[in-house]
Amino acid sequence: MSTAAAEIKDDVKADGAAAPVAEADAGAAVAAADGSADAAASGDKRKREADPEVDVAGVLKQLTFYFSDSNLPRDKFLRELVKTGDEGWVDFATIAKFKRMIDLCPSQDLAVLCGLVRDAESDFLEVTQDNTKIRRSPKHPLPAESKTDKQSIYVKGWDLKGTSIDTVEKYFTDKGYKVLATRLRRAPATKEFKGSTFVELASVDEAIKCVADKHMVGDRALLVEMKEAYHERKSAERKERSKKRKIENGAKEGEAGAAAAPAALEFEDGCILKFDGVTDETTREDIKEIFSKHGEVSWVDFQKGDTAGEIRFASGGATAAKEAYEKEPTEINGKVPTLAVLVGEDEKAFWVKVAEAKKQRYDRGRRSNRGGGGGGKGHWGRKGGGGGRGDKRKSGGYGGENAAKKARSD
Repeated sequence: MSTAAAEIKDDVKADGAAAPVAEADAGAAVAAADGSADAAASGDKRKREADPEVDVAGVLKQLTFYFSDSNLPRDKFLRELVKTGDEGWVDFATIAKFKRMIDLCPSQDLAVLCGLVRDAESDFLEVTQDNTKIRRSPKHPLPAESKTDKQSIYVKGWDLKGTSIDTVEKYFTDKGYKVLATRLRRAPATKEFKGSTFVELASVDEAIKCVADKHMVGDRALLVEMKEAYHERKSAERKERSKKRKIENGAKEGEAGAAAAPAALEFEDGCILKFDGVTDETTREDIKEIFSKHGEVSWVDFQKGDTAGEIRFASGGATAAKEAYEKEPTEINGKVPTLAVLVGEDEKAFWVKVAEAKKQRYDRGRRSNRGGGGGGKGHWGRKGGGGGRGDKRKSGGYGGENAAKKARSD
């Protein structure tokens, strides 16, 4: 597992912290010699009770969180392990190497960890008898629809240096709220904390109540709003900025040039597939990875944080791609989007937008003396990267979107 894969586990954690409990290095060998499962379990327990480095409650909370409704649907790396594992079993050694798990159980002793799961009162997790694998119990299937976004809040105003997952969770638990998950928001390129977090609470009603409360850290007021409201606000702000830029560019170019561009527009019908209903954690690379299986994808018009966008296929392949996907739909970060092939005025409007973007790039390139084609590939011509697993992508870290993207402001 990559170093970056371990780092993200330090940025997303289950609620609460626990006092360390001791363990030891004795009974396992006796149990093995005895050959008895009961003796082995007893030995593992004595071993745990003599090792002061194991945070028993912390280990159980963290393991439960990894497989929880809050994390598993959006954890691409772990979800893939569950999907490819026999009946959902995952190699426990992989989980034990996550950075936060190492903090909670430095020895990474699988016998100790499995013993903790067996001793737990909950039946949410299961481990194999040979202490090598772990899974979410089939008795607790994932819900058909995730409530994570609906019961999450956006909080801005935290100290940039002294804030951690633990301090954020303590703030809300001290106010009487049950925290299911906390996610520190970091700049994609630098990984520096941006001063804002997403916090998932126990229910939608509790999130609404929390937003209505007054929140202060020292003499500094925190901005708290529903996560969905935050994304709607940011989307509106982006659209307003885009609209303002178009107006400014239109004034500079002159009405004649702006009116002439659509008149020369030529395009091939049936190339644009609109999608709607993905999560705010979805990236352009996620979309391209899924739909490239159903046709040649030329471009995906989408930014992380949005919930809808368009896919441009080569040679009128939108309809075939739509039919193929709907025949065997695949979840994208836990959601199955709705699809529609653009036709008529909707299709024309899309291509007008493409033409205007190309013209703006060309004109910017001329003004900056970079030559007729502009400064390389821009918004509509830029090649899509593989991304990192960061949010977890194939070529990079576990926990961040494509580092090539500019970090958006809060």
